[in-house]
Amino acid sequence: MSVHENSNSVEIKTEDIVENMNLSSLEEDILNYCDKNQKISSLTELADEFDMSWITMQRTVKKLVKKNILKRIGSNKTGYWIRIDK
Repeated sequence: MSVHENSNSVEIKTEDIVENMNLSSLEEDILNYCDKNQKISSLTELADEFDMSWITMQRTVKKLVKKNILKRIGSNKTGYWIRIDK
């Protein structure tokens, strides 16, 4: 894993984290989407974005939650997922 010290902050490259976790290309795409949009509001949103079924998104997000990369915030109705491995 590459760590770069810059002033008083430390930057860890996302690519290195992804490589060490053996993520699928869809999982990587979802994480990139999450980085760009800050959160994932719904599985339907993801399914539409990646032109995949809702059940595929549910299964993939569940794997990312199990790997402690995504976390669900809030209720099933009004909640969202955020990335927690940063």
